[in-house]
Order: sequence, then structure tokens, then C-alpha cells
Amino acid sequence: MPTKSKFHPEKGYLFKIVYRDKKFKEKLAKTVIKNRVKPYPDELFTSWIARNATINFLQTPTFINYYFPEYKNKFLNRDTDIFVDKKIANNFAKRMLLDEKDVFNTSLQSYSGFLNEIIDSKTRNHLITPVKVRGSYPRIKGLRYCPQCLQEQEYFRKEWRLSFYTVCLKHKNFLINECPQCGEPIFLVKRKLDTKSFNCWNCGFIYKEAETEKIHHNSKGIYYLSKATEILYRGYFVYNSKWYYSPFYFRILKHMAKLIYLSGYRNLDILEKEIKLHNVKLKNTRELGGKFLEEIISLKEAFAVFTASISILSSPINLQRFINSNKISYAILKRDLNYIPFWYEKTIWQYKKQAHFVTIEEVKNACSWMKKNGIELSYSSLSRVLGIKIERRKRPELATLM
Repeated sequence: MPTKSKFHPEKGYLFKIVYRDKKFKEKLAKTVIKNRVKPYPDELFTSWIARNATINFLQTPTFINYYFPEYKNKFLNRDTDIFVDKKIANNFAKRMLLDEKDVFNTSLQSYSGFLNEIIDSKTRNHLITPVKVRGSYPRIKGLRYCPQCLQEQEYFRKEWRLSFYTVCLKHKNFLINECPQCGEPIFLVKRKLDTKSFNCWNCGFIYKEAETEKIHHNSKGIYYLSKATEILYRGYFVYNSKWYYSPFYFRILKHMAKLIYLSGYRNLDILEKEIKLHNVKLKNTRELGGKFLEEIISLKEAFAVFTASISILSSPINLQRFINSNKISYAILKRDLNYIPFWYEKTIWQYKKQAHFVTIEEVKNACSWMKKNGIELSYSSLSRVLGIKIERRKRPELATLM
């Protein structure tokens, strides 16, 4: 554990004299912030704002409260990376003399039109790991990181918030979603030590010093994750030699993951292989009913499940093989989908079982047989004889035959 002192600059004498002066605080709220750093192209907003706070020798909440008092005490106590919209990004960009597009690109809302049609700050979003903050402390392990990436350039990447992004494509190791020393969730807007390095808000462990676990060399996880990541940044995918809008891919990708993890359709060779290679134990489906996938799935479980899900959607043959081997009905295949993309519907329509439509001739023959055997003619008795439920309101024309 690092031996440096705790980082509380706001308790210092200089801070009390300067930053607590009312007139000076009013000037801070209007002035251009000269001591600043630009965001990296793939940086997360909380990572970028924390780096700016650090070079100004402030904790992130203090930096926000004094330089951006309009967001005081109501900005960092939520999932800030989703909350930042174009209006907020424009405000930060103006005060820091930066391009609005560069600032907005740090927000998860910039994935709108690529991951989902809309990234909504007021609700849970598919394929984005949730970050819950109560008071000023994190409660869910929704943020992940690669220590080797931090050693090369110390900032948190935006794709680390994607639920299917469980491994580092560059270094081929599992990401980490908790402090290796105390087990608390990763949190960027609070620091323990007086250092530029990101460190645990609880124990002070410097995140980039963590050890990593490599992906097994026989695993297909890196290959399939690369395919999904390419689709995300291209904005389209190719299925059965045709191009489609990327959000329609990711909506079904989440659906496949739910079928595997929550509904228990786990008869899949690649899933069994990844589970065995990385010693993963999937939770029992009876423990998971009605829960939001991103809140309950562990990092290694997500690795195995999403590797399998991406492989299923890599071709129509793989999708059909998954459906047939698990005997999944059409009703299950489309359950919870408000909109069924055409490419997906075209593959699963063959599993739709149409109810037999009883013809007039069949009813006449059935009525004739019932009369000969002394059976009272009615819709209920006719249903029993034919083995298909017949309702008066749906088939009123049959009343004249009885």
C-alpha cells in the first residue's frame, strides 16, 4: 500500500483564505479555466474531469463546486458519464476553451445511434454497466479498467463501461472492476492520496499497479469481442451479405445474452469451452429471475456469455443451430422485444407455429358425428371433439350449423 499522505487540499490554510472568499468564488464561476488538459479521443468524462481537478490540486467535487457552481452537489452523485448531454458538454467546453465535440465524445450519450438508438440518462441502458452512487460513494462495480493501459496512458477508456467489453483487446487480459486491495468499486471522482495517479477512494491503492490475468490462448473471446467492437464504431453490421443499422445488432446481442444467462438456454459448445478454459461458474437461473442483466452478472460470466452471444449472431447458421439445440420457441425468441429487426425476424419466423384453422367442412362433419352419437351441439362440445378451442366471438358463422 502506498505510504503517501491523504489528499485533503481543501483543509489547507491557503484554500481557506482564497477559495472561501465570496468575491473570489464569484470570479471562479465566470473565468476561463487556464490550467486544464484536453480529453483523449476515447476518454470517459469522469476520468477527464478528475484529471483536470488533479492538476488544479483539488478533489473533483471541489473543482466542480467552485468552477461550475451551477452543478454544485447535484452532478457527481449520479452516473455522471451518462448524465452529460450536449448542453453540459458545451458549458464545460466554453469555460475550458475546448471543442464541444471533444467534450461530448467523453459522454456515454455519444454512443447514441451506435450502441442504442438513444442513450437515456433517466433509465437503465442496454449493454452499459450501471454505476450507482449513494451519497458520494459507489455501490455497484460498474466501472472497469486495464492496469497496463493505465501504465501507458493514465486515463479511463469509454469502452470500459460496455457490458460486453470484459477484456483488453490490446493486452489480452481481463479487465478489473474492483480495487484489488480492498474490493471496493472503482470510483474516479474521489481520491485518497496526494498523487496524480488514479487511486482507490477507500484505501489509496494505485489502480495501475494491479496485477492482471491473461486470457487463455485457446479462447475465442478476443476474436469475437473485436468483431462486436468493430460494429460499434462502424455503425453498421453485415448479416447474410446485407448491411444493417448497428443498434439493431446490439439489441439482439443483449437478447441472446439474456436467453443464455437468465433463461438458461446454455446448450452451446463455445460457451462450455470458455467456461472450462477460464473456470467460470454461471449462476443458477432460479436465482436470477426478473433481474437486470448488467447488475448481477460477474465480469468472467459476462466474458463467457457475450463471447457465446456474439458467435451466435455471426451467421444465420449459428443462430439456427443455437435455437434448434436448445429447442427455443418463437414466443421466447421475440419476448421482451418491442421491435423485432427484419434480419432477426427473417431467421426466426420459421419457428412460429400457426394454429390450425377449422374449416366449415370439418365443422359439418363433426356436427353430423355428434348428432349420431347423441352429443349436444355447442361451441364447448365442438371444441372437445375437434381438439381445438373454438370461440363464439371469433367464429360466429358456425352458430347456424349447430
